[in-house]
Amino acid sequence: MAKQAEELGADAIVCTNSIGPGMLIDTKTAKPKLGIKGGGGGMTGKAIFPIALWCVHQLSETVSIPVVGCGGIFTADDVIQMLMAGASAVQLYTAPALKGPTVFRRVKAGLQRFLDENPKYASVKDLVGLTLDKTGEHKFSSPRPVVIEEKCTGCGICIQSCAFDALSMVRSADGKALAVIADNCISCNACVGVCPPKFDAIKASF
Repeated sequence: MAKQAEELGADAIVCTNSIGPGMLIDTKTAKPKLGIKGGGGGMTGKAIFPIALWCVHQLSETVSIPVVGCGGIFTADDVIQMLMAGASAVQLYTAPALKGPTVFRRVKAGLQRFLDENPKYASVKDLVGLTLDKTGEHKFSSPRPVVIEEKCTGCGICIQSCAFDALSMVRSADGKALAVIADNCISCNACVGVCPPKFDAIKASF
C-alpha cells in the first residue's frame, strides 16, 4: 500500500497514528468502556511505540519518500529512535495532550543534549536511517542470568515464571534451597523480573 501511494505521487507517509481498534469491557455491566459506537476505539500512547517504530522501520526500507514517525512518542529518546528507524520527521499528540505543550520544550532540550554528548552527529538529520543497515545482523543473543547464591531464599517464584523448565530447586551442602538455571535457558530473563526486589537474587549477565 505504501509503495502504491508513492507511485501515485504521495509526497510523504505518516506512520502510524493510532492503531486498533481496541476494546475494554466493564465486567460489572458487560458494556464496552471506551471507543466509539460499537465499542471499539483507536489505541494511542506509550504502549504502541514499539509497534509504530517497527512500522516506520519497515516503511523506510520500502519507500524512498519521507516517512513521518508517530505513535507513542513521549521523550527525546523516542524521537531519536524514530529517526534512526528511518523517519525524516516526527509527530506528537498524546504526550502534549496529557502533559501539556512543555513536552515539546523538553524533547527539544533532550535532542540538543544528545547532540552535545555525541559530536559525531552535526544535526538530527545525521540520525535518520542509522538502524536500517543494522537490523539484518541482529539476533537475540545474551548470556544466561546468574543466581546470586547468598541472596537466594529458595522461594521458587522464579521457577513458576519459567516457561522453558530451565529452573529447578536443589539443596546446597548446608541444606539450603537454591535455584539453579539449566542449559536449556534461552535468556529471556523472566526470572530476573519476578525475583522479589528485596532479595535481588537473580541478575541479568549482559
